[in-house]
Amino acid sequence: MSHNPFKFVVLILAIAILPTGCQELTLNVEIPPSSPTGRPAPTALPSTRPAPTVTPAAPTPVSTALPGRLQPGSPVQLAAIHMLDAQQGWGIGNRGTGRRDAILRTADGGLTWRDVTPPLPENPAGSTRQAAAAFTDAQHAWVTYFNPIPSPIAAPPDVWFTTDGGASWGSSPLDVSGVQLEYLIPGIIGFADAQNGWLLAHVGAGMSHDYVAIFTTTDGGKSWKRVVDPQVNNLPMSCRKTGLVFLSPRIGYLSGDCMGVTSGIYLLRTADSGATWQDVKLPPPADRPDLFTDRNTICGIDTLSSPSAQDLYIPVRCSSIGSSSDVRRWLYASHDGGSTFQALSVPAQYGSFQFLNQSTAWLIGGFTPDATRFTLFMTADSGAAWKTVSNLGWQGEPDFVDGQSGWVVALSGSAAALVHTGDGGATWQEIKPHVAGS
Repeated sequence: MSHNPFKFVVLILAIAILPTGCQELTLNVEIPPSSPTGRPAPTALPSTRPAPTVTPAAPTPVSTALPGRLQPGSPVQLAAIHMLDAQQGWGIGNRGTGRRDAILRTADGGLTWRDVTPPLPENPAGSTRQAAAAFTDAQHAWVTYFNPIPSPIAAPPDVWFTTDGGASWGSSPLDVSGVQLEYLIPGIIGFADAQNGWLLAHVGAGMSHDYVAIFTTTDGGKSWKRVVDPQVNNLPMSCRKTGLVFLSPRIGYLSGDCMGVTSGIYLLRTADSGATWQDVKLPPPADRPDLFTDRNTICGIDTLSSPSAQDLYIPVRCSSIGSSSDVRRWLYASHDGGSTFQALSVPAQYGSFQFLNQSTAWLIGGFTPDATRFTLFMTADSGAAWKTVSNLGWQGEPDFVDGQSGWVVALSGSAAALVHTGDGGATWQEIKPHVAGS
């Protein structure tokens, strides 16, 4: 069974923190008591710029002899994974020091991987190249590359696409004509299905502003339309942008974190494919009616998640100005496409969520930003109550395909490892991934 086919994104911040070498990670797992605890419980200008006319490159077969291709039998250092079922999945791995640019496929649950990276030109000596990617099923994937160190770009970046599981790739450039660029760093790329996708790129910063461009595609990535940029000014460029998801080709949500510059939250909605955006007002939690109006409270959104066209999840984190000890977190859930939201309590102030479907989700969380001990929580009732599954000595993003089978690229200090569970997260085993033979 394919999990969460509606959206998968790779955030560059998650990739950037991985170590350049993969040290052995000693698993530290404690099984909780048999009686788990649960917690009850969440003026715009239209863009008239036409879609750019581009001619996508014809798909190019991928050869194992391409320069830089990972060699059969060699260890695989994974930066991110997206499993489709108990056997098949995609991954992003390291092809060299400081490079997260290998696109990988597994057909045996993560033990062996095939390097299906697009036919990239050789990377200049001394430079760094990383990938941002989206995967929807076994056949379709999209990837674009960037220099994680902000610097001027020499040419518009390409978005590569495959419709045959990475056996061949085509590419299409992003139109950045007329945009004042300090740099171009893709931050979020996602697809609702094989045709409809979106890409957010950071293009500049300054004075509490994060200048971005947003592109959309309706033809599977063969062409991209720029719907937002700083020059059109149809989106507030203030605050750091943290999440972007489209529930349909027309309806999308964008989140941010203003870091205390303004009260309230940064959450906007478009109903015309990104041409115009309007503020979204979330209802405050019942026990904090002043949460979004209190000028002494800082609130931010970490990311957006949408396992279907009707379900939208928004983790909101708040704290008092000048204090790091009173952080609280709520999960805002909508099951009607964003028409209404409910504020739900969550059991950890920090950590990563995965929403498998409307009812089932996991959270690997901690209670301080520098925690060394973490807990895996699970909900089976849309976040109304959470149970403790296991205590962990590592963190990471959960990647479950059903109620029992899941993976994590586990991080502990400078060490990283791929781990798997077959019992819903109660116990974990390390996998030693390597490149499949030719």
